[in-house]
Amino acid sequence: MSNIPDSVKSASQNLMKSLRTVNEAHLANFSRKTVPEIELVKHVRKELREILGQKNVFVTVKGLHEHFGEIVFLKQPDVDLCFRYSGKLYGVEFKLLGGRVSFYSGLEEAIAYSTYGIDYSWIVHFFRKSFKNAKNYERWMKYVIEQSNCLSVGYICSSTKSSRVVVYPKQPFPRKSEPKLEEIVSKVREKLFLK
Repeated sequence: MSNIPDSVKSASQNLMKSLRTVNEAHLANFSRKTVPEIELVKHVRKELREILGQKNVFVTVKGLHEHFGEIVFLKQPDVDLCFRYSGKLYGVEFKLLGGRVSFYSGLEEAIAYSTYGIDYSWIVHFFRKSFKNAKNYERWMKYVIEQSNCLSVGYICSSTKSSRVVVYPKQPFPRKSEPKLEEIVSKVREKLFLK
């Protein structure tokens, strides 16, 4: 754990404080909604704004398309939650697990967040009390992230009883691909998060 930047550890502590405010009554209320995950995101965003301040926690980015000359930027997937901490942007992908879903749920979205110019990504698997397979999901997610050498993605396992970091992101997403795309990523980052 020594090769993890202190700012990443501190940012994760703030995210964990927000996650730990979710209780069974909140989950019951979220479950009455059409898309319970959205309510979970709203709750955590509100709590995180109390900790980091309004201007450092951003609204959900929805899937739109924008033209930059001959290149169309695809704002996909939605960025559930994004916050700024110590000059870096953190994207958080939430999955509220309770039924049959893939153990790697959220991984593809967390990786795709790099197209928004986000520095680090988190996947939060929030497990309902009735979900019996949480330990196996946690074990396999850790394995997949570590085996893929995905150093910019972290994983948090959470429930109403506990929240803990399983994998920390260790370094920001690299910025060295196709120059035209990188220019667009920079413009999108500026427009969405650094106004």
